[in-house]
Amino acid sequence: MSAAAQAKLLRVLVDGELLRVGSTQARKVDVRVLVATHRNLEERVQQGLFRQDLYYRLAVVPIRIPPLRERKEDIPGLCEVLSAQIAKDLKVRPKRMSPEALQKLVRYGFPGNIGELRNILERAHILGPHEEIFADELPVDSADQAPSASQKMEMRDWIRTLPPSVELRELLTAFEKGLIERALEQANGVQAEAARMLGLSRSDIGYKVAKYAIARPENGA
Repeated sequence: MSAAAQAKLLRVLVDGELLRVGSTQARKVDVRVLVATHRNLEERVQQGLFRQDLYYRLAVVPIRIPPLRERKEDIPGLCEVLSAQIAKDLKVRPKRMSPEALQKLVRYGFPGNIGELRNILERAHILGPHEEIFADELPVDSADQAPSASQKMEMRDWIRTLPPSVELRELLTAFEKGLIERALEQANGVQAEAARMLGLSRSDIGYKVAKYAIARPENGA
C-alpha cells in the first residue's frame, strides 16, 4: 500500500467518512475493517515503510496464523481437502497421496504456504499418470527443506564459538547480508529466485539488497 493510500485509509478510520470518486460531499460509513498481510508490519514501521499511526489503528485484535512450515501436522488433511477441490475443478477423480509423498511434503519448508501446496498438488493431478501421487512426482527441491538435525547442531556449535560479548545487531545484520549474498549467488543473481529460496517476497529482498548495498550481478533481476 502506497503512502498516499495509507493516509487515505487512516483518514477513513479516524473520521468515519470518505469521499466517493468524483464527489465533493463526504459520506459517513459504518464498517468493520479486517486486514491480512504476510509482511511484518512492526518491522516495516521501523523501516519507515508503514505509518505507525495507521498500524496502531489496525492492530486492535491481532490474530497470527502460523505459516505452513510451522504446522506440518495439517499437511495430510490439507492435501485431502485441496485434492478434492482440484479434482472438482478439473473434473477428474481425486488422487491419493502415497506415504512417501506425504513425508516429502512434511519435510519441505513451503516458502509459498498453502498456495504453493495447492500448486504442487494441481500439477500432480494434471501430469501424474497414476491414481496415487508418488514422491518423485512432486516438484520439491531438497534444498528448500527445513534444516536437518545435523545442520541445527552445526549452528549451535558455531554460536558457542562466538565471544561472550558481541553486538547482536551487527551480528544479525552481517548474517542476514551473508545469507542474501549466498542466495543471490546460487540464483545467478535473479532476485525472485533468491527470494523464493529465503522465503521472502520479491519486494522484501529488493529492499534488503538496497539496504545492504549488495552488488547486483549483470544478469540479476
